[in-house]
Amino acid sequence: MVAGTAVGGLVWPFTLEFLLSRYGAPVTLRILGLFNFITLASVLPFIRSRVPTGGPNQPRPSTLGNLRALKDYRFWVYMAANACQGLAFFLPGLYIPSYAQALALTPIQGSAALAAMNGMY
Repeated sequence: MVAGTAVGGLVWPFTLEFLLSRYGAPVTLRILGLFNFITLASVLPFIRSRVPTGGPNQPRPSTLGNLRALKDYRFWVYMAANACQGLAFFLPGLYIPSYAQALALTPIQGSAALAAMNGMY
């Protein structure tokens, strides 16, 4: 799955740049919506239904599970570190197009910078 994300991150910036420059934002969004619909609809027949957990006379398992971890300080340190990492991971990809525009790069060069960052995953 990670390799597919990196490949998509390398291809999509150039694809979106081409679509936006050729057709504009409204048509590009329609094309992307249609692409997503066709892709997801083609995979839908392969998704298996949920397997029941037991018969009607068996007790249902608890959805909460074991909550002892909420009292452990290591859990909260891990959660805080994970949240900070998630915020830091998201921001560079968000600002690279604006940064490329501030440097007066061409749209293709800006897409290449974004693709290079996505390829590092």
